Amino acid sequence: SGSFGSAMYLRGGDLIEVRNNLVYKNLGGAKAIDIDNPLAVDIYFTNNTVYDNEGRVWIELEGSSNMLVANNVIRENEGFSDLSVLGSGNWYSYNNNIGNTHSIPNTSINNINLPARFADPNNLDFSPSVTSPIIDQGFLPCAYTSLLCIFPVPFTHDWELVTKDLFGNDRILNNKVEMGAVEVSYESDVIFMDLFE
Repeated sequence: SGSFGSAMYLRGGDLIEVRNNLVYKNLGGAKAIDIDNPLAVDIYFTNNTVYDNEGRVWIELEGSSNMLVANNVIRENEGFSDLSVLGSGNWYSYNNNIGNTHSIPNTSINNINLPARFADPNNLDFSPSVTSPIIDQGFLPCAYTSLLCIFPVPFTHDWELVTKDLFGNDRILNNKVEMGAVEVSYESDVIFMDLFE
């Protein structure tokens, strides 16, 4: 048990894209998600919610590979860490809410380590509550902003958001995107976001 990802195991290919997934309460072993990457395979791990699993997210990034981990909620998983990245490849961590990590990315921008405050995870409602710190905090590639995309497009911007979230809601609202697999149409309650009144 735990040799491979119990919820998801991926290996090989020219490009690996993992997006809009919910992995919750998986009891299969030390790795809830296992991406075993040979040389020169690029990875985009975006807008996933990996929450309260027996295992962690485990990614082997070898050789000249690049990886972007963006807009994810990876928290409350048992074991050594919530996210472990091993190998010699380059990886970038943008706008994630991650608990414990075992690895240091080449570049880390706008990451947080706070309770996600989902509406009702025990009943599979992973919508951010109005006091959640993940609302509107995701990263948008330049194609979705007023920024000019230079050519060639940098690796960290060379990916697409899907138009819908896990439950069919529009992914981009008011030119903003949530961290995690679920979007909401309301704004954060900034007054009570810290849970003090």
